[in-house]
Amino acid sequence: MAELVAWGNTKLEAFGLGSYIADATEAGNYSRVMLGIAVMSLFVTVLNRVVWRPLYVMAERRVRLN
Repeated sequence: MAELVAWGNTKLEAFGLGSYIADATEAGNYSRVMLGIAVMSLFVTVLNRVVWRPLYVMAERRVRLN
């Protein structure tokens, strides 16, 4: 299971998107699995467009190998 730590009888589980997808997969609820994957894909796409692409453009302008 995602985001899970077990030590003896103690089990700690984090709540997040990975845990949501893992629980849905374990339950066999494939519509929830697809929803989780779609949300993750949207999050990664937005993060790349908003954060990483501008940083890449800035780095490309500053460090030019001519």
